[in-house]
Amino acid sequence: ARYPDRPHNAEALIVDPATGIPYILTKEQEGAAQVFRFPERPAPSPESVMLVHVGELPPEIRIVTGADVSPDGLRLLVRTYVGIHEFTRSPSEPFEALFSASPCAIDPASEPQGEAISYAEGDGAIYTISEGPFPPIHRASCVR
Repeated sequence: ARYPDRPHNAEALIVDPATGIPYILTKEQEGAAQVFRFPERPAPSPESVMLVHVGELPPEIRIVTGADVSPDGLRLLVRTYVGIHEFTRSPSEPFEALFSASPCAIDPASEPQGEAISYAEGDGAIYTISEGPFPPIHRASCVR
């Protein structure tokens, strides 16, 4: 797959649970993280896949290291080295409305370099992990 504008660094890949379409959230050193999706129709070969730019995250969210979508597709967690942001949409809005929603900041666990994040199944809690040798996995509840 290729980006339509230039090469990007990316560590976060999510999938719309309703359509199965993958999205990439870029990891930008300068400027806001960009959001790209795979085309709805399969390409003849992986090399010919041109990603579609669908938006960007708020400017304070740049260095995205992980992301996850809730099973119902209504919530999106975005992890950076130092923060966690949750985006929400209503069931009547399209999946891509998540990327333009106002995020809610979630206090991260005391981690030296936040890397990965995931929703826990069933109860809305989240798991996070940092980089480094033998990092603990943290579990926290999302307060709504």
